[in-house]
Amino acid sequence: MQILLNDPHIIVINKPAGTPSTCQAHNTQQASVAAFLLERYPKQLSIGINGQTDAGLVHRLDNHTSGILIAAKTTDAYSHLTDQFRQRTIKKYYTALVIGQTPEHACIDIAIAHHPKKKKKMIACPNQDIARQQKARSAITYIKTIKRFVIQGEHYSLVDIEIITGMRHQIRVHLSHMGYPIIGDSLYQNSKKQKLDKNHITGHFLHACKTIFMHPHTHEKITLTCELPSQLQKLLNKMTKQHTGDELE
Repeated sequence: MQILLNDPHIIVINKPAGTPSTCQAHNTQQASVAAFLLERYPKQLSIGINGQTDAGLVHRLDNHTSGILIAAKTTDAYSHLTDQFRQRTIKKYYTALVIGQTPEHACIDIAIAHHPKKKKKMIACPNQDIARQQKARSAITYIKTIKRFVIQGEHYSLVDIEIITGMRHQIRVHLSHMGYPIIGDSLYQNSKKQKLDKNHITGHFLHACKTIFMHPHTHEKITLTCELPSQLQKLLNKMTKQHTGDELE
C-alpha cells in the first residue's frame, strides 16, 4: 500500500482495488486500509468516532475503487478535515472507463437512496416523489469526457469525474442511471451492458486520482494525485490500440 503523504497531522494512502477502506466491527484483523494504519500507527485507534474500525479515515472508497484516501493523525486534524467534507470544500476527482458514448460535459444532479430490497445496492431517484418515498439524499456528479473509443462497433468512454457530495456508490449509481455503467461494475450493469463488458478486469474501472484540500494544521492548499493502477492502465492501452474512428465524435 503506497503512502502519498505522511506528517504528524495526516496520512494519505493510495488504496489498491479490492482492499476495503475500513475494518468490519466483528473482524478488526481483516485486511483493510484501517488495519494497515493501526498496525503501523496504533494511536490511530483513538482518532475519530469509530477508531477501531476507521483508524482516523475521514472518508471511504468502495472496495474495488482504487486511489486516494485521507486519514487524520490527531483529533484536531480529524475535526478539521471532516468539517471540510461537510462544507464540501475538499475537491475529489476520479477517472472512470464506461460503456457508451458520454457527452463532453454533464452535471448529474439526482438524489440517491438505499435500494429498498437489496442491501448492497443504491438507487437513483429521478424525481422528488421517489426521492421523498425512499428518503434519498442529494448527490451531484460532474463528468468530462477525455476519450471515446469505438471497438467492434461498440462505444466506450474515458471520463474525468468530480463529485460535490459523497453518497455511497454515487459515481457508479449516477453513471449507470444515465446509461453509462462503469467497466467491470456488474452490480450496476444490466444484462445488455454486461454482454458489452468483455474486458475481464478484477473489480471495476474507477480510480480516485486527485484531491485538493486545506492542510488541517498549516492551512496550506494540498494537491495530491496518483496514477492509474497498472491493471487499469494496461486495459486503457489495449483499448487505445483497438479503437477505430474519431475520439470525440
